Amino acid sequence: MAALMLLMPSATADNATTTRTFAVGDARIDVVATVFPATTEPLKVAFVSVHDDEETAVEAAGDVLRDLGGRLVELRHTGDREVAFRLGSTEHRIDPNRIFTPAGRRATLAALSTWSQPADDVVAAFTDELLSTLAIDDVDVIVALHNNTPDRYTAANYAPGGSLAADAARVSLRPGGDADDFFFVTDPGLFDALAARGHSVILQNEATVNDDGSLSVWCGRMQIPYVNVEAEHGHRTEQVAMLRDLAAAIAERPPHRGSRTAAAPPPGCELVDLADIDPSFVIDNRYATTDNVTGIRLYPTNTIYLERSAAERLARVQASLRGQGLGLNVFDG
Repeated sequence: MAALMLLMPSATADNATTTRTFAVGDARIDVVATVFPATTEPLKVAFVSVHDDEETAVEAAGDVLRDLGGRLVELRHTGDREVAFRLGSTEHRIDPNRIFTPAGRRATLAALSTWSQPADDVVAAFTDELLSTLAIDDVDVIVALHNNTPDRYTAANYAPGGSLAADAARVSLRPGGDADDFFFVTDPGLFDALAARGHSVILQNEATVNDDGSLSVWCGRMQIPYVNVEAEHGHRTEQVAMLRDLAAAIAERPPHRGSRTAAAPPPGCELVDLADIDPSFVIDNRYATTDNVTGIRLYPTNTIYLERSAAERLARVQASLRGQGLGLNVFDG
């Protein structure tokens, strides 16, 4: 598991910074949280930078947060995009924006190096610590800060016929704008607000998005509003303007977790509340509490959903057990 090595607070006249250093294999990753003071009620937003080579985004966020106040969380290690670490004699490598789901962790380890269960375990433990540092329970929106190389990853990739079209539910491209500078969001209200301000915006398609382990996929599943503010390396002025427009959009129409319209399930799949099928089930969803592996309350209610046919089969088992004076406790956590 990821081991906490150091907790070191510091402060300046402008902000307060706390650094938590984690061991992932033989690597050391600093999770640096900076709180910028606010003269008015600060936005309930967590800003996060997970790629250590994307300095333009961090600088732009600092420019804006010094005026508006807020919380910025950065990963710092070697100044590289990827994190390399060793377990024993084996080197492993991950993209830290591909570690937020089990499928993503397996894929990033396999694609960049070698997957193993011990490597997966230490990355998963670090992911939990990172999410804890983001203070998920205390924010309404997670804002990811990213930079890209010109023309390699753009808003146009999500347009019909593009390489990432399946990930997009809606696309609004700014006529004549730089396709390298765009927003990627999970909240329809923020999509509309940012498009109305003349930005290129992509709305994630929760039903068809590829599970690459990115923070956007995790937030979509958790129904936590998420925004990626994506700009070309060096476009600091442009990214500052984007962040200011985002702050205005959030202030005008604050999104809330669970507020987005739920994505339609895949064809032929109907998800049902298990308690609606048979209220005699004892439901114990630890993700509706803080007593789970993340230490964070992720779901608002003690509910478990299953595909209808699976729920009905489980109900038949419950009925059989009930005749013997027994019953099922359905657990998640």
